[in-house]
Amino acid sequence: AHRIKGSRTIATLGSGSDESPHFDHAHHGVESIAESSPKAHWSRALPQTEKSKVHLARALIMNPEVLLLDKPFIHYGREDGKLVFRALREQVQNRGFLLPPDTLEERRPRTVLFSPSSTQFVKEADTILHI
Repeated sequence: AHRIKGSRTIATLGSGSDESPHFDHAHHGVESIAESSPKAHWSRALPQTEKSKVHLARALIMNPEVLLLDKPFIHYGREDGKLVFRALREQVQNRGFLLPPDTLEERRPRTVLFSPSSTQFVKEADTILHI
């Protein structure tokens, strides 16, 4: 992992190079869209952990080239956090989540940027930025 010193930590999964996809297509606002929907009453009944799972699933289904997550593991225990990290790693390695393996070479690279709430998954990141 590469390290750049600073006051805030952002970890990345993915190339982080000139091959990285453009940020203008990054998925944003999933939570605000979900909460503002008139049919969002179901989400108010869910515990925060379940809401986090729904929002992460929505983000992965969108198959973004760049996925930016703020403290994605904060609402999970150690074992569930590992499952989330594996899903994010799969998003990067397979250039998408749950997509057919025979189309891998046709897909653009994926990058996941996340701000960690602890050091649990930072060491496994491809790049660590201290901003």
